[in-house]
Amino acid sequence: MAKSLPSIAYRYTESFRARLAPLVTRADGYANKAMNVGFINYSVDEKVKSPTLHVATKIDHATSSYDSASGRVHQLSDSMLAELQELQASTATLSSSFQNTATSTVQLLILPHAQEVFADFWHNLSDTAIEFLPL
Repeated sequence: MAKSLPSIAYRYTESFRARLAPLVTRADGYANKAMNVGFINYSVDEKVKSPTLHVATKIDHATSSYDSASGRVHQLSDSMLAELQELQASTATLSSSFQNTATSTVQLLILPHAQEVFADFWHNLSDTAIEFLPL
């Protein structure tokens, strides 16, 4: 009797199973579709969102690197501009100093020598003129 009890119970549920089979099949189809939607959402996350996030992270990193490099370039440019301004000022000072030195050298060394040479020339010219011109 213990062996026949499960088979009797199975036979009693056969009519319910036959009537519920289309409903179970439809429910199984819906469950499969729900699983597919879950898989598609996972695939979208894996195939679209993750690479997009990776690209956005790389863009942020590149932008911050660009901003950092741009800041360093601006600092370098500012320091080079300051150095060029200092060089320009020292060049102007050097030019003025050279001009003053040249002027003083001409006045102190060359001008007296030129006056001496001119005086000698004038004296020699006068002597020559006296020799050749009768009085």
